[in-house]
Amino acid sequence: MKSLKWLVLSSLFLSACTTSPLKTDLPPEQAVWSSDGNEVAVVQALIDPNEPTRQQYQIFVRRPDGSDNRQVTGVRTEQIRQLYYMKSPDYVIAESLLEGGLSRFDKITLDGHEITVMETRQNTAQLCPDHIGVLPLVQHGVLPSPDGKILAHLYNRACGHIVIEFLQAHSLLTKDGFTLNISAPAQATWHPQGYLIIALNDGKTAWRVGIEQAPMPTEYPRCLYPTTTSSNLSADGRRVSLINGQLKMAQEEAQRAFGCQ
Repeated sequence: MKSLKWLVLSSLFLSACTTSPLKTDLPPEQAVWSSDGNEVAVVQALIDPNEPTRQQYQIFVRRPDGSDNRQVTGVRTEQIRQLYYMKSPDYVIAESLLEGGLSRFDKITLDGHEITVMETRQNTAQLCPDHIGVLPLVQHGVLPSPDGKILAHLYNRACGHIVIEFLQAHSLLTKDGFTLNISAPAQATWHPQGYLIIALNDGKTAWRVGIEQAPMPTEYPRCLYPTTTSSNLSADGRRVSLINGQLKMAQEEAQRAFGCQ
């Protein structure tokens, strides 16, 4: 069999491996800091030059200067929308896009062991058939806590209802969970003190919720991003990006980093 020659393109967000690839407005290249700011996680896309629409992916971690590049996963076929790299304990949370607008959230240790945390079973739009075109109340997601010990799982149960579940990151056992009734789209972000904030997009209404802490009104956060200690912005204000396969750094105000909430 004639061997394939692969073109390697570093990217976090690219089309999935299908004959009709997903078309999204996600940035073509991306990288995220580890929660301690010492390393960076990226995804490399392998493109077959004989079939340019077919792409596959691998997750790597490396030092900010590009050295010590280590493979975390084997080849994956799904486009990755979100990535978190948590340290102590060391693991990656990757959201992979599936057909039909669904997602799968995997926890991946640095030795390549993968376990599925959650998988979307129903397109959010199907929950509110009488409200076609209305944005989902909250984006289905798995968001690691600042210390990486807890995973917040958020999803829409029905029109006007969202569910927040807290899982132990190590065992994936559910520690607590709550339902919150809201009337407009919202976003979630962790607070440095270890509780989750659910904030409506109106700039005024917010709740705090945590393990053994039922949702209660709270002050609207000063910022909604970064949502946890792993993002493209480090604690000292270094914004990392991936350009032509190379890590680039841009210095910004440290006040914009996680903790700005």
